[in-house]
Amino acid sequence: MAQGSSSSDPRTPLMSPVGTCVTCCGVKATLHTEADGSIIYTPVHQPHGCSRRCYGVCGDKPQHLKQRIPGVHVAGAALESPNSFRVWFFQPRSSKQQTAAPRFRLHKTLPLECSTGSEASSLVQQIRQAAAWCGKEKPPRVLAIINPKSGQGRAVKLFQSCVQPVLEGAAGMSVTSMVTQHAGHASQLVAGLNLDSVDLLAVVGGDGLVFEGLQGLLSRPDWDRARLLPITHIPGGSGNGLAHSCGLHDSATAAFAICKRVVSPMDVASALQPPNRRMYIMLSTTYGMMSNLDVNTEPLRWMGDVRFTLGALWEILKLQSYHASIAWLPAADQLQQPNAAAATLAVQNSSSAASKGSTNSHAGVLEPPVGSNAA
Repeated sequence: MAQGSSSSDPRTPLMSPVGTCVTCCGVKATLHTEADGSIIYTPVHQPHGCSRRCYGVCGDKPQHLKQRIPGVHVAGAALESPNSFRVWFFQPRSSKQQTAAPRFRLHKTLPLECSTGSEASSLVQQIRQAAAWCGKEKPPRVLAIINPKSGQGRAVKLFQSCVQPVLEGAAGMSVTSMVTQHAGHASQLVAGLNLDSVDLLAVVGGDGLVFEGLQGLLSRPDWDRARLLPITHIPGGSGNGLAHSCGLHDSATAAFAICKRVVSPMDVASALQPPNRRMYIMLSTTYGMMSNLDVNTEPLRWMGDVRFTLGALWEILKLQSYHASIAWLPAADQLQQPNAAAATLAVQNSSSAASKGSTNSHAGVLEPPVGSNAA
């Protein structure tokens, strides 16, 4: 993400170096940020009888000890009362399994009380700017498209209970949610989207909803501009392949990634189905058994991801064969070889001959990937 000017650089401390006076369960302390956005809690007075067994401001230490929340873990802050607030932050979950991308769990500090309500509101605003606004003065605008039938019908509840409170309540983002009404509705919503009114598109559902959103985005006349809009997949469906491929294993981790604006480019391929149906592919393309076990189990969505296992068993028991002819464009280095053209023609003729006796064959030319121009 592009950073703003030096005056709004998130690495610049937003609070006074000497800190702001706060009180945590009777313990007076100062609160300030480091250059990387980390929040430092420094007690200045310990009341008589304060127990070291008290639950700490960051959850792991007593509130009368100095503590630090790393800036990379801070998601934002939310008012607890007119004069007090909590800092919301995420920490990796402890797991015995070694994974490339960890899962994150939401934590909140104990209430931090300020002397006035305006001081508390100002601190909340400053923490949000450093944590989730990229140092800008205005909050990011997020459009969430939700499939109410995804994940055994729990996608809407998942978003409202786990994601929306983090984005709106802690990060202070401007969130607009739209619930799809029918198949293909997500494509229509994205195709008619005003790009000047949104900074990020969040898809809450399964891979099918991501597919729909991608079709609407890249089928627009201004697709070259639309492709620059960041898309995130909040896993809420039976199959969440794209989310898992990106390390977004659950809704909490996805919400945290949105707060920290973790953006990575992705390649997109396009496929043409005769006569003129163009589709854009972000994850994978399948044919035969793998396609059928997904499409044919649509009525079993209420079963969750178990439907894929049952669909696979049924396809295996049917012992059905699928025939196809494949044509491809040889690479540039192959064209320079003397026998490359002849070898390509021989393979094509072989494939064509193998499919002559089949009534279930289909020949098509695979379009080359769109690449970075449609990522």
